Amino acid sequence: MPEIYRLVHAAYPCEPILVYGEHGLRSSEGAQRGDSLGPLEFCEAIHPLLTDLQSAVKIGFMDDITIAGDVQTVEADVNTISNHSVDTGLKLNISKCEIIAGNSVAIHDSSILSKFVKVTKDITLLGAPVVKGPAQVAALTHKID
Repeated sequence: MPEIYRLVHAAYPCEPILVYGEHGLRSSEGAQRGDSLGPLEFCEAIHPLLTDLQSAVKIGFMDDITIAGDVQTVEADVNTISNHSVDTGLKLNISKCEIIAGNSVAIHDSSILSKFVKVTKDITLLGAPVVKGPAQVAALTHKID
């Protein structure tokens, strides 16, 4: 984004010092919490990975990624994301990864997808219900309350 180069260059001429009490630590990599350009930097860094994925649906919102398609393609994309963890700084937190698949979909035990939390109802995406049903009722009830 050449339009904001001067702003970024002025904001990041050196390693900022993170201060906690009497202690200071030089920050030499990655965006920091409270950094107004941090989300943009993160999205710019992860965008090439998302565009390389082959799934029919690929949605990224910061470090939340949703992909959808046939099982083989989704599995290949999850492996791609995992294999690029050094490049992107993203490491899959398997305990938070979810898979939405019908009972007829076969997932082999050796697949990384078999370690994901299987979701069968109350399907939400970034806190919003995906289909009509209990998740939609719960979201609306929460808003009304």
